[in-house]
Amino acid sequence: EIYNKLQSEAKRLVAVKEQILIRYLGLGWKEAHHPWSQEGTAFSSSHLLDHLKNKVIPLANDLEIPKEPPLTLPAPPPLSKLGTQTNATTNLKIANEEKIAEFKANASAERDQR
Repeated sequence: EIYNKLQSEAKRLVAVKEQILIRYLGLGWKEAHHPWSQEGTAFSSSHLLDHLKNKVIPLANDLEIPKEPPLTLPAPPPLSKLGTQTNATTNLKIANEEKIAEFKANASAERDQR
């Protein structure tokens, strides 16, 4: 096992955290979340490895792998609506949606290149 070949606790911790984050952030599986510490005491790599083996990896049997990663882009805050929307507002929304679509297309193209 690769975990046992890592010689320091710090390297093992980085490797286990990375695997958990891939599933939590990269796949959007909220159930994979585990805090790195509790009440000021950091969890050991073996504790996090147990979480990875017993809870996170079995999630692949129950949860679907998304076709694209979850994407949260900055957006203006919601504002109260008074009256009717102007064409400028509608055009801004359309332009924002086009930029998001272009961003996703560029990200997919970059991923396919790698």
